Amino acid sequence: MDLPKVEGTQIRGKVYHLNLRIKPEIQDLYGGKSHLRGSLRTSDPKVATREVRKHKADLLAKEQERARQAEVEDIVSQLSPEQRKAYDAAGGLEGLLEDYERSHAGVEPVGAEVQDDGDEDAGWEPAPEAADDPVPDAAQETEVAPSSTAVVTIEDEDDDGADDALVTIVDVLEDYIARNEAEGADILRQCVRLFTDYTGNVAFDALTVDHLHEFAVAAKGLPADMSARLGDGTFVGELPFSEMVAWAHASDAKPLTETTRFRYVAILKELMDYGVPAYRRGDPWSEYRLQVVKREPRVKDVEAPKPMFAASEWRSNTFLVRIAEIAVLVFVAFVLVLLWAG
Repeated sequence: MDLPKVEGTQIRGKVYHLNLRIKPEIQDLYGGKSHLRGSLRTSDPKVATREVRKHKADLLAKEQERARQAEVEDIVSQLSPEQRKAYDAAGGLEGLLEDYERSHAGVEPVGAEVQDDGDEDAGWEPAPEAADDPVPDAAQETEVAPSSTAVVTIEDEDDDGADDALVTIVDVLEDYIARNEAEGADILRQCVRLFTDYTGNVAFDALTVDHLHEFAVAAKGLPADMSARLGDGTFVGELPFSEMVAWAHASDAKPLTETTRFRYVAILKELMDYGVPAYRRGDPWSEYRLQVVKREPRVKDVEAPKPMFAASEWRSNTFLVRIAEIAVLVFVAFVLVLLWAG
């Protein structure tokens, strides 16, 4: 029996393996690796789900700490030399906070007795750094928690060690196809190619609802038949988005059907939903709906009934038919008279 899929994992044999992306901002904490991977040593989907949540929370905490450090560094870089000297003498941000608390408690700040002798580091001791998890070697497996049986290794995403710092919807698509063994992969790739060709190389976590809406509107100009060939043998479907629209206009080609356009939007929304929260926070496309263009029903022209013996119908090719109709009517009338008289 196949194991149920758990987001943030890969199934190898009968065991769940962690597979979480490490954002570029904190990859230096993990030896420059792009993914947190390793055996969770369990085939229980509930245990695997719990482990994924724990590691996601750990990654998020490190991301927030790194963001906080970046904000502090930005503020410190704008300090004047005198302010920077006082900042360093106090022991950094933590020292300033301690001095603030001491002053409110009536205790003399730590650096109050330190005289300025030209040594910027006088009276300063480095604040203890937060204890981060040691960076494991890519070839080793490291226990992630005493209470957990999970073992995680940090691996490169590609065999050649290349680091794809910019994650796009193309990366999410290939991950989606690989994990779900999705049918119709060619259609999915065609849809994403058209989208990225129109929007450009936008990071997945930077996509907005405007990107989807503008693509959906522009897709009206695409041709319905993308299998047509140009003079040099190139398929129309292989052209860049803008050239394809220009070709459709110049050739007066039949435009893309509404059904196909709606399908493209549905595919993109499914990929966005799949990519949250592994590759970004929040789904900006969840509430997006294409407006259905209601077309007025075509009313067929109703012809007024013509008299049975209209003058326009008395032609040579219908003369005998009309005579037969008259004869039948006379015969029926005669029979009715006889029945009534009897």
